[in-house]
Amino acid sequence: MAAQRDGVSLAGAVTHPPSGRVWSAAAGLGADCDGQPVGVTAETALEQSLIGTGFAYRAERRARQAALVAGVLPRVRDVRRAGSAALDLCSVASGWLDGYVEHGLARWDWAAGALIAAEAGAVVRLPGAAEDGLGDDVVLAAAPGIATALAGLLREHDSALV
Repeated sequence: MAAQRDGVSLAGAVTHPPSGRVWSAAAGLGADCDGQPVGVTAETALEQSLIGTGFAYRAERRARQAALVAGVLPRVRDVRRAGSAALDLCSVASGWLDGYVEHGLARWDWAAGALIAAEAGAVVRLPGAAEDGLGDDVVLAAAPGIATALAGLLREHDSALV
């Protein structure tokens, strides 16, 4: 759940029902999980990075996403798919993933998690930032040490981003 003004998240919370964990953040105030501060990894080597992603419901988009993963996988440590964009963004915030990328998400998928990741120190890129060459519907969150390299790798495989 997120509170936004003019499309910008000001506060957000994400719950993981099986464990009861709750991540939360407010703009400018940092992020926490169950009241304890969280932070992104210090990873700087893309080849050692654990990256999260997700897949769309439409078969043609999943095929493009699979092509993207096929291009990314040989260049990172591993790729994970947990199933919830919000929880994947919280995993970046908690340092469990070094980065996360997915395209085609709805605002409710990323509004709270992206704020939590950003407040935990992640570089966050939201839909609408097409000028960076990643497409206008990509959500990316990454530890600062790998963010530029991950974005570059994604641009190398840009045919999968449409």
